[in-house]
Amino acid sequence: MLRGIAGWLLILGVVYVPWHEGGVAPLAAVILSSVVFLAALLWLWGHALGKTLPRVPLACLACVTLLLAQGWCMTINARQYYDAATHTLLPVHNLWPGAPGSLDAPASEAFTLSASAMLLALCIACDLGRYPKWRRRFIYGMAINGAAVAAVGLFKSVGGDLLSSTLGLLGSQGTSFATFSYHGNAGSFLLLCLPMAFALLLNTWHRSPGLSRLIVSGIPLAVIVAGALVNVSRAAQAITILMMAGLMVWSFVRAQADTVDDLGRLVVAKVQQVDGITRTLTCPVVHL
Repeated sequence: MLRGIAGWLLILGVVYVPWHEGGVAPLAAVILSSVVFLAALLWLWGHALGKTLPRVPLACLACVTLLLAQGWCMTINARQYYDAATHTLLPVHNLWPGAPGSLDAPASEAFTLSASAMLLALCIACDLGRYPKWRRRFIYGMAINGAAVAAVGLFKSVGGDLLSSTLGLLGSQGTSFATFSYHGNAGSFLLLCLPMAFALLLNTWHRSPGLSRLIVSGIPLAVIVAGALVNVSRAAQAITILMMAGLMVWSFVRAQADTVDDLGRLVVAKVQQVDGITRTLTCPVVHL
């Protein structure tokens, strides 16, 4: 129960943050971090009540632990802080003068808190992602939210300035897109949502291949791709084209095999057709 609430809070944070000035506003960062910390507390509490351990990959858990340790050690041992009145860095007392420390204590605290929230969100997602129902919820949440943001950007790009100003959205001048003041941030967000929308389409294709269902499930993908291409970020446009090409090739190859082992055999067979490739007899992933 508590872990389920934590998962819904995580989805709520993911859905909320792009609509609050693209998530770059200081208040947006505070709200998102608070939601994630609350979700982490409920998640750990749920495991404690159930007398179970979170199932997070060891490599992920080790990296999260090291990053948190490094970040908080640097923050606690900060050497200076920025004085906005004099525009100078003033020294502060640190615990260990010989050890490395951050340059600006208040800024380091804010960034480390945000990074801690994101790393905790990663652990929660890894644990809940073991369940198919939560994988579907994460995919649906990001795909639909990304499509909604892309739709707002498309609407603004074709002359929706009046309604945008009425809704309090950012103007379409400059490099803004949808609710993002910088097109690069918007492009990054859409690229995160694009694989989720593609997975949504593939899931519908395999489970219920009806034409109407395929069309409905393909709308988020089409809107996200259109938004990424209309966005003025050239990098986002190029990565979108490459990502779509890679996903389509992968889905086509995957459709030729019923299992992962069959997929491995298919890939190896194609590779061994190239001149100069030596046949290998071992593979740690699939049985060849």
